[in-house]
Amino acid sequence: MSLFFAELRKVWGSRVFPMLLAVLAAANLLLLWMGTRPTASQPPAAAWRAVGAELSGLTMEEKGEFLHGKLTEYESLLKIDYYYRQLAYGSLYMQSYRQDNAALFEQYEQEYRDKSYRLYTDDLNTDYRLFTQLASEYDTVAAYPEFLDGVQARATQLAGISIFQNDETGYDMENIELTASVYAGLGDTPIDYYPQKGLYTAISYAFTDLILLAGMLLLALLLVRQERDSGLLGLVRSLPGGRLKTALSKLAAFGASLLAVLALLYGVNLVYCGASFGLGPLGRTIQSVPALMRCTMQITVGQYLFRFLLAKWVGAFVMGLWVMLAALVARRAAAGWAAALAGPLVMFGIRAAIPATSRLNVIKYANLASLLQTNELLGNYRNLYWFGSPVGLPLVEWTAAVVYGGVLTFAFCWVFARAQLLPASKRGFLLGLRHKTRATSIYKEEARKLLLLNGAALVLAAFVGFGIYQ
Repeated sequence: MSLFFAELRKVWGSRVFPMLLAVLAAANLLLLWMGTRPTASQPPAAAWRAVGAELSGLTMEEKGEFLHGKLTEYESLLKIDYYYRQLAYGSLYMQSYRQDNAALFEQYEQEYRDKSYRLYTDDLNTDYRLFTQLASEYDTVAAYPEFLDGVQARATQLAGISIFQNDETGYDMENIELTASVYAGLGDTPIDYYPQKGLYTAISYAFTDLILLAGMLLLALLLVRQERDSGLLGLVRSLPGGRLKTALSKLAAFGASLLAVLALLYGVNLVYCGASFGLGPLGRTIQSVPALMRCTMQITVGQYLFRFLLAKWVGAFVMGLWVMLAALVARRAAAGWAAALAGPLVMFGIRAAIPATSRLNVIKYANLASLLQTNELLGNYRNLYWFGSPVGLPLVEWTAAVVYGGVLTFAFCWVFARAQLLPASKRGFLLGLRHKTRATSIYKEEARKLLLLNGAALVLAAFVGFGIYQ
C-alpha cells in the first residue's frame, strides 16, 4: 500500500494535476454550454425547466392531458395566425378556410386576439415545436405496456413464419425467444414521465469522453512519461519491489485517479444540466426516460446513474491501460501520445465500418471504443450473432473488457519489469531536428519542454483538427 500511496502523491501531491484537472473541467463545461445553446428556432433552457415544473406532482394521465392540451392549443393558434396573415395579404380563399375550421375559431380566436395564452418561449412556433417533442416523448413512455405486449406478440408471430423456423443455424428463432423472455418480467414497471433533455444530455455528451481521454494522457504523463524521460525510471526499477509491485501500484493509482476525473466531469455535466434543464425525480424508473426505455433492469434513474459511472469507469480504465502502455513503450513522448490516440481511432473506425445487423457485429461491439458507449450497454437491449447463437451485448462487452484489461495489464507489467526502457531522446517530435542552444528565457524553455518534448503540441493539434471537423 505504501507504493500505491506514493504513486498517488505523484498525481495529487503537487498543484499541477489539480490545476490541470480544473482546466479540463472548465473546458468540458465550456463545450457543454456551447453545445446546448439554443439556436433561433430552439427553445431556451428556461422553457424546459418551466415545463418540468408544471409537470411535477401530476399523474401520468394529467401529464398527458397537459402536454397534448398545450400542443392542440398552440397548433390551433398557429392556424388562426396563418388565417389572419393570409387575410392581410389579400388571399381570396380564407373564408372557406374559416368555415372549415369553425370550431377551432370559436374556441381559440378570442384567446388569440387577447394574447391571453401562455408562452414558454418568446415565439409561438418555438412553443409548438417544444410541445411537439415533449408530447412525442410522453407518448413513447406512456405506451410502455403496449411495447412489452408488442414484443411478445411479435415473438409469437415470427415464430410461426417458416423462414425463421427453417434457418440452418437456429439463430433467428433463439433470438426471438430470448428477447421475449428478457422483457417478460417487466410488465409491472411504473412509468413517471419527465422531459429527458437535461438527464440524457448530461450522460451522453460526446465531448466529455474526449476530455476524459485528455485526462488519461495527463495521468500517463505524471505516472510514467516524466520518469521515462528523466531517466528516473531506471533508478526506481532497481529498488526493492521496484518492478512488478511498482507497475501494479502505478496502474492502481491510475485507476483511482481516473475514477475521480470521471466523477468530476460527469458531476459537472449533471449539475449544469440539472440547473439549466432539470433532471427530474431520480426515484422514477429508468424506463420513464424515452431514450433508455429499452433498458431491461428494474432500477431507478439514480441507480442507473451509479451503474453508469461504474461502467464508464471500467471502460475508461481499459482504454487508459492502452494509453499507459503506449506512454511506457515509446522512446519519445510524442510517439507515445500518437500511439495512445491512434488506438481509440482505429477501434472507432472498426466500430463505424461494421453495421449493427452484420454477422460480424460481435467485432463491432467488442472493442475499446464500444466500451465507452455506456448508454448503449446499459440503456438498450441487443443480441449479437456468435456462430449461429444469440449472445447478449452486456456479455460481449464485459468479456471484451476482461480480455482487453488482462492483456494490456500483463503487457504493461511485463514491459515495466523486463524491458530495457532507456531514457528518452532529447529531441522533440520533429524527428530530424535537434534543439539548438540559443539565448532564451525561462518561459520559452518551459513552453518548449511542454509543447515539443512532451508532445502537447501534437495533442493540441489533434483536438483542434477534431474541433474544425465538428
